[in-house]
Amino acid sequence: MLDSQLEYSCSLEHLIFRVPAKNGTVDLNGFPDDVSDAQGAAFSTANCDATKDRYRLDRTKTNRLTVLNYDGVDKKVTVQFEVNFIIAARNSDFGPIFPEEVSMKGTATTIVTAM
Repeated sequence: MLDSQLEYSCSLEHLIFRVPAKNGTVDLNGFPDDVSDAQGAAFSTANCDATKDRYRLDRTKTNRLTVLNYDGVDKKVTVQFEVNFIIAARNSDFGPIFPEEVSMKGTATTIVTAM
């Protein structure tokens, strides 16, 4: 039977950038893969509340983020980014849902949550 519903209703992706809060371009390949205490980029997937796949930057490709506008008063930031990730650890308990490589390019506006 064909169905238009998602196989997993709560599959999530998490894309995190931690870069200097100032206008300009940052080469993300110069930063470590772990962004918990350092600057850089991270991408992971989750199935509801369970961590699924973890990715690391594909340093053979361009990975950059440009802060187009940063307002220190209201903490609003607009960025343009190009990032490429490859699988670092797959949680095979759920089976593969996401690909071996993930590439993203775009512009986003958000509120800075930590300084």
